[in-house]
Amino acid sequence: MIIREPGSGTRAALEHLLRLHGVEPRTAMETASNETIEQAVMADMGVSSLSLHTIGLELRSHLIAVPDVVDMPVVRRWHVVNTSSTRCRSASRPRRRPSAASCPNKGSAFS
Repeated sequence: MIIREPGSGTRAALEHLLRLHGVEPRTAMETASNETIEQAVMADMGVSSLSLHTIGLELRSHLIAVPDVVDMPVVRRWHVVNTSSTRCRSASRPRRRPSAASCPNKGSAFS
């Protein structure tokens, strides 16, 4: 497998999934770069786990494939963040559409 560096959230999610299934991967490469992982997969150096957002162009161009794998995709929690000196009006409101989040003098946080 081609995997992200220690401390990466992507790596942690993958390791958790593999442990659940009792799989001990053989690491062919370890890198901090999604681009390096994409290139290595396209060069047939191994398989990996990346965000679909990361491989969009390669997937649409049929340079990378996404096979069906049990318990994939992994769903992760994401958070809206901002500087501590700026308070987003809607970031603390539950059930609000992300496109409605806005910060003073910043406009929409998701436009």
